[in-house]
Amino acid sequence: MAGTERVTTTDRGYQAITLETAIILDLVVEQRTRIEIAETTETPLSTVRDRISRAADATGSVTQQELARWWLGHKVSWLLWWLGRLNVDPRELARLAK
Repeated sequence: MAGTERVTTTDRGYQAITLETAIILDLVVEQRTRIEIAETTETPLSTVRDRISRAADATGSVTQQELARWWLGHKVSWLLWWLGRLNVDPRELARLAK
């Protein structure tokens, strides 16, 4: 249909992942338990469970290991996607970092 955008699983995944969820996903990649993640991030365990579940659903991941692999493969592009949504040029960030 003209004027409509096709929303992919990747787009849904990116939209579902907040900064807080990204931090949790980094810990999932490290194979931390949900209890360890809750303690490390000082986040209620129910919130950790919910964020992992929502990210898994949005990315089409069935297991936590699949979610970790998805995150490893998409973390940088997720960040670039958000920078684009915020109208931030990554080259400007690189220049400022020097």
